[in-house]
Amino acid sequence: MRLPGIKILFLILLALAVAVAIGLFAHDYPGHMVLRLPGWRIETSFSFFVVALLVTIIVVVVLLRLVTGLWRLPGRALRWRADRRRLRGEGYMRRGLLALIEGDWKRAEKMLQKGAGDSRAPLINYLAAARAAQEQGDLERRDNYLRLAHQHSPNADIIIGIAQAELQMNQQQTEQALATLKHLYDRKPDQGHIQQMLVQTYSQVGDWESVLQLLPQLAKNRLISTEQRRDLELKAYIGLLQRAGSRRQRESIDAVWRDTPRKLRDNPQLLAAYVTECIRVGHTDGCEALLKSALKKQWSAQLMELYSQIESADPIKQLDFAEKFLDAHPQNAPLLLAVGRLSLRCGLWGKAKAYLIQSIDARAEPETYRELADLLRQQGEHAEASRYYQQGLIAATGGARQDGPLQIEGQRV
Repeated sequence: MRLPGIKILFLILLALAVAVAIGLFAHDYPGHMVLRLPGWRIETSFSFFVVALLVTIIVVVVLLRLVTGLWRLPGRALRWRADRRRLRGEGYMRRGLLALIEGDWKRAEKMLQKGAGDSRAPLINYLAAARAAQEQGDLERRDNYLRLAHQHSPNADIIIGIAQAELQMNQQQTEQALATLKHLYDRKPDQGHIQQMLVQTYSQVGDWESVLQLLPQLAKNRLISTEQRRDLELKAYIGLLQRAGSRRQRESIDAVWRDTPRKLRDNPQLLAAYVTECIRVGHTDGCEALLKSALKKQWSAQLMELYSQIESADPIKQLDFAEKFLDAHPQNAPLLLAVGRLSLRCGLWGKAKAYLIQSIDARAEPETYRELADLLRQQGEHAEASRYYQQGLIAATGGARQDGPLQIEGQRV
């Protein structure tokens, strides 16, 4: 901590002490000094000469400092003006960033733009202003700020590119974001944040092969946990199965299934996706055995419902297998629907009707209403079938909107 007052006082006391010392010395030893110059002869006491010499030195030093100060004055003025502009720019940037945090996009953009010219870090101003412009819905101004950021900071192209991709992703400009990220990945393939953003974008566009290619890099760099990698792999293989199923290609579905790591094949969600696509294309060979094996290891209502949709050569055997789970899950609606379907396939109409009604009592689902209504219609109970069709429609649409009961084939519903 500086103490200028004490320092000045110390110098004054030191000067007085020196003066007193010189005075005492001069009183005791006045001395005599003669200075001869061409045409001049100067005689004086030694003490006066010492004092005059000191005064001359002080005057010369002061003059030199004055001349030096005057010489440096323009530079100091320029630095003062630059510091003033810098402080003003920092003030604009500070107010702009605070407005950005508050969500005052218009004020944030205005402050950041005004401060960019005087800021020592205009890159921050332009990137933040780009976000503020996008939040106001003006993508043209956003892109202009990004161009200005490139012009003022050409060496920060990776940072600017990441910010640009994030803005594009937030605006649902997935294709543009993907193009930006691919360019960045070519420039800097080891950048972890770019890899993460690429995986996210590839997932959004359904490029599951690229997702699977990037996952080992993310895991190696410890950017995702083991659980996150597993979830992304499941999502990718399910996406590949669904894409193959949409093309009605059983061979492609089986190829994806063969390429799926064995540790993932036991996952009920992935197995359900595979069987669903096989049912979709009408080729379910081997699916019954897979579902049986999985259900023996772990109960899954979703897999049981799919199991009931598999048409095997021995439906009685299927029904016996499904009914074994009723003891552990007596009120499980999907299980009751499954055994109801299998009973229908076996021609056991009474048992099927009882199971379907129990399933509706456990949880009313439109699909269960439809199965029960189809059964009643086949048995000639058209009025009762119409009632269940109507109830299924109400369940599917979230509730009836009529003011009073409907009249369907003479029945009040």
